[in-house]
Amino acid sequence: MSLEDYDTILEKAENFETLADSYWGDSDVSEAFVDANYMMGAYDRCMQTSKEESKDLDCAKLATYAVIFAGRKLCPEKVEALVSCAKQSDNAPMDKCKDELEQVVQQVSSVFQSEPKEKLSQPEMQKLSNCLKSTEKKGKLLFCGLEFYPAQKQSLDDCLKKTGISACQNEIDSAINVVGPLLRKACLEI
Repeated sequence: MSLEDYDTILEKAENFETLADSYWGDSDVSEAFVDANYMMGAYDRCMQTSKEESKDLDCAKLATYAVIFAGRKLCPEKVEALVSCAKQSDNAPMDKCKDELEQVVQQVSSVFQSEPKEKLSQPEMQKLSNCLKSTEKKGKLLFCGLEFYPAQKQSLDDCLKKTGISACQNEIDSAINVVGPLLRKACLEI
């Protein structure tokens, strides 16, 4: 199958969330990651619009929201302290609550930057790296990861050729469940 097919698979929100679950192996962390990822997508679009239309948009707050969204799952008590501080500050709450925001940022960063206990070997890492460099599409994560799991790749490709994406949920989930931990071992961002 083409890389575009894998791109289409991961464009479906539920499949991206499944990949995050498989990658982190922890539902709270993966939910926080998905929340943050969506907000960072809004940040990227804001930056692009700002550039294309020569507007000075306040995009930075979207990146801040991404961290706060993630923090709701990862450190709710610290987010609660931030919200409490913001409620007491009528004007520019983020300027007055820098310490509380910094606490959330540090906690979220420490979780997302944690490294897995197992790592890929150097040859495996080289193989994955070479494949990932060949394209910018998001589907490359699934496409390249499955190079290590030919049985799942064949099963998914056969199903996609026969019936199309909508009827291949089991094969897609199976592929994602083996690729997620592989990407985690490679310390790759998804």
